[in-house]
Amino acid sequence: MSCHWKSLQTCPTLSADSAYRRGREQTVETKPQIQQIYPMTPMQEGMMAYSLLYPKSGVYFEQLTLSLEGELHRAAFAESFRQLVARYDILRTIFVHQNMERPRQVVLKERSVDIDWQDISGLAPEQQTAFIASFKEQDKKRGFDISRDVLMRVSVLQTAADACTVVWSFHHILMDGWCNGIVMGEFFQIYRSLTQGTQLQLGEVKPYSDYIKWLKKQDREAAEAHWLNELAGYDQAAVLPLRKTPAAPGASRQEKVVFTLDETVKSGLQNLANKQQATLNSVFQAIWGIMLQRCNHTDDVVFGSVVSGRPAEIPGIETMVGLFINLVPVRVQSTGDTSFSELVRRVQERALAGEKHDFYPFPDLQLKTPLKDELVDHILVFENFPVDQKLARELGEDNVGFTVREAEMFEQTNFNLDVIVMTGDTLTVQLKYNALVYDRAVIERVEGHLRTIIGQVLSNPQLLISEISLLTAEEQTQIAAWNLTAAPYPQDTTLAGLFARQAAKTPDKAAAIFDDRTLSYRELQERSNAAARQLREGGVGPGSIVALLAERSPELIIGILAILKAGGAYLPLDPHHPLERTRYILTDSGAGVLLVQGAESLLGDADFAGTVIGLNDLLSGGDVADLELMSGPTDLAYVIYTSGSTGQPKGALIEQHSVINRLAWMQKQFPLTDQDVILQKTPFTFDVSVWELFWWMLAGASVCFLQPGGEKEPEQVIDAVGRHGVTVMHFVPSMLSVFLDVLEAGGRRGELGTLRYVFASGEALGVKQAVRFKRQLQAHHGTRLINLYGPTEATVDVSWYDCSQPGEPDLIPIGKPIDNHQLYVMDAYGHPQPVGVSGELYIAGTGLARGYLNRPELTAEKFVAHELAPAGRMYRTGDLARWLPDGNIEYLGRIDHQVKIRGFRIELGEIEAQLLEAEGVKAAVVIAHTHSNGSQMLIAYVTASHTLETQKLRDHLARTLPDYMIPAQFIQLDSIPLNANGKADRKALPAADLQVGTGTAYEAPGTELETALAEIWQKLLGVERVGVHDNFFELGGQSLLAVKMEVEIENLDLPIEDAAIYTHRTIRELAAHIERLQAEEGVTKR
Repeated sequence: MSCHWKSLQTCPTLSADSAYRRGREQTVETKPQIQQIYPMTPMQEGMMAYSLLYPKSGVYFEQLTLSLEGELHRAAFAESFRQLVARYDILRTIFVHQNMERPRQVVLKERSVDIDWQDISGLAPEQQTAFIASFKEQDKKRGFDISRDVLMRVSVLQTAADACTVVWSFHHILMDGWCNGIVMGEFFQIYRSLTQGTQLQLGEVKPYSDYIKWLKKQDREAAEAHWLNELAGYDQAAVLPLRKTPAAPGASRQEKVVFTLDETVKSGLQNLANKQQATLNSVFQAIWGIMLQRCNHTDDVVFGSVVSGRPAEIPGIETMVGLFINLVPVRVQSTGDTSFSELVRRVQERALAGEKHDFYPFPDLQLKTPLKDELVDHILVFENFPVDQKLARELGEDNVGFTVREAEMFEQTNFNLDVIVMTGDTLTVQLKYNALVYDRAVIERVEGHLRTIIGQVLSNPQLLISEISLLTAEEQTQIAAWNLTAAPYPQDTTLAGLFARQAAKTPDKAAAIFDDRTLSYRELQERSNAAARQLREGGVGPGSIVALLAERSPELIIGILAILKAGGAYLPLDPHHPLERTRYILTDSGAGVLLVQGAESLLGDADFAGTVIGLNDLLSGGDVADLELMSGPTDLAYVIYTSGSTGQPKGALIEQHSVINRLAWMQKQFPLTDQDVILQKTPFTFDVSVWELFWWMLAGASVCFLQPGGEKEPEQVIDAVGRHGVTVMHFVPSMLSVFLDVLEAGGRRGELGTLRYVFASGEALGVKQAVRFKRQLQAHHGTRLINLYGPTEATVDVSWYDCSQPGEPDLIPIGKPIDNHQLYVMDAYGHPQPVGVSGELYIAGTGLARGYLNRPELTAEKFVAHELAPAGRMYRTGDLARWLPDGNIEYLGRIDHQVKIRGFRIELGEIEAQLLEAEGVKAAVVIAHTHSNGSQMLIAYVTASHTLETQKLRDHLARTLPDYMIPAQFIQLDSIPLNANGKADRKALPAADLQVGTGTAYEAPGTELETALAEIWQKLLGVERVGVHDNFFELGGQSLLAVKMEVEIENLDLPIEDAAIYTHRTIRELAAHIERLQAEEGVTKR
């Protein structure tokens, strides 16, 4: 039943018992008499708005369960509740909102609350237990309709002649947890007076309206200024990691993890608090803040805290019944050199400074911050004495003819996580979580991390924040086990030595193939021997860097082998790279010799002070006999230049033994035979080329060189595979998608029957690509797709994942470490992160480069000393990753590709991966676009087999991503621009054309319905212009305004579902939704 402001005098009284049994509106002849009307508190307004938006969510439902032993007098029990309701105004209050500028609470002079009695004493004990559990669950599911129901109901389930269970449920809008003890204490005093004939002595009741009057007198401007200053500069929401796919708005299934910190720990924390002149609450807030900081890669976090909200200056406030609590933000800021003790003092000081401003409406504060509704992700509640324990203790001692054997309090907030700390002799921590958002294992790990931090700060309160780690002992053991990768490999040889050994075994076996040409192992050995002698005569030896400017061909591998046999390291140069880049690399490397394939004109007019030798001249003749190898395992094998953040490339120095280990692992994991053929199609300036150029020689297999430029032409790749029986090849994932497109369209799959392995690396591999591969190649030819990951600075690859496993995966991880490598996910202070918590990926092991050529400062920055590394050093990748529970690692993107949108730190790669799952999408790149006004928004660039509809892409992403990760604009291209290594070239993407505001291109309303909705938004949000793609919440909308919007739409006789704005956030989406509802109802479209 809706009690409208205009019709309060005809609003009927409800019977809770009859409404509960019949579940419908009841009308009676009597008209209620109004005692008082006054405004709602901001907290009440917020609760009402959320309850109206999500009437079936169960949010703000409170349920107190009391197990009583002793005979219960039914009449006295009912009369006690009647007197209680008559005594407290709030228990006779209804809440009205429709057709009103602001909602109001109306106190009725009389209101009845019937009690539902049910006798289940005839059931067996186990049946009683099941019945009570089911009854309570159904009671929770029913909840309250805030605009129709009596917001309180009482049920008594008789389990025996002298035992029963009382279930008392009410909406949180009536009162807070503090009141439970007051109300129930007085209830039992009244009951004792009635049953024992004693005189009832209750204190004076102070009406809740006194608090409302006090609230109106407070200096809101000063309070607002305080909180805005407190939150100044805060622009990143602090959340727990490893959330599931976003739950539907308002959807929740509460579960909890409960643990106890024993008396010793509680005493230690209390002593710590006392020494810092702080409360135990502040100590726990500091501990929680540290954990959040580590989970969010920041030293600045905010979470919510519930305050009692009972100002001491109001007479009788401690016994007043109503809703006083408020939510306030707790900001925990620190630096690495802040001690824990100092952090506790800061948290305490901030709490004291905010006390006199605790009344300020939190919803209003949210609207004035950049994060708005995302300002607080969860709440921490500190209870000095838990309500249920307090009730059980106090009432258990009361002589009323029965005792309270057990008391249990259930409540549900609108947050996905409530951290409730209850103090007594011990500390009990309840982690109440939405099981639709978090897995239990994630929450259980939180317990371990809290215990770990507590143990460290109790041992040394002066510990610096940078010295605190999250990792539990169990997690340390687990990560160490995942990194047990020690394995033997031929440490005493070199690449030239491996080739010489194989050439001696299989001299006449085909080694190198290029179109119609084939060179045997003997030919390669002899021609490279002759060339190596000439290089030695030219001064090349161990430590020499020899540049090689050549196209892909057999001459390329001969030149590389010659350089290695001479004792030098090869430096690959691409003839198609800009001359300026080539000139810089030659100068920076200090190469004394440059081999040029074909005419020296390939070098152009690049200045080079060293010796230039034509590769063809070098291979024209000479002594072909084997020569003594001069280099050793720790000498350089190659120098590959990669892009640098300064704009100039940097050279990574890779030693021979690192390459040998990498090849030995690959041969062990994916053994080649002498029948295998590797397709060498990767530009040799890209480090993936290393295993293409050398792996085959470990097994007497062959390498097939693809024509230069053929790597960009899938048809040429297919031709080469079919013609030469290629069994192994590599793709950058973006090119793999193009290759699969050709297979799906051209019917040439049958020509790829020889393929055994396809390796993918260089970019994140998506689920859709893996699934398409399975359908096209694995299902028909048994071809396995292997995802590899690794930077140039760690010798090509350091982890692997086999995508050929059964089933369809949820994601494609980068896998587990290869032999003799260790991987660590680290926080900002170099501490290992636990499972599920993202951090920077560090690499240790045999594959690490010496460092960067001529860049000692950069080498020291990226190759760092660390006690966990077997060899004492690690490489910082700059990549964001996290451990998965099964020991695989998930790649999340580049740290420098992270962006913050509406305060949320976003990995662009996650959005790209989801876009690739959309129907028709072939390739996707997402960037952050910065407006002239400083705001950032996401732009998605996609290619597809047909013209895509933007709304369908938005809908697709909305199924798996939160709204702040939905791009503001989608741009469809014919192709994604690629750089020389075949990766997406983000700098070459066309510019986006966006309007300042919400970050979307303005489009005026195009229909009468869209126009009407835009006018409503303009009125409610106070904006001059609303486009059909503008987001309600980005324009300043919030839950209370959403309720008002729904009322305005209903006043136009248009259908609207509860909370529709949370899933249809733009004018265009909302109008389409309303039109669908009209069609379903058979209503003529507006």
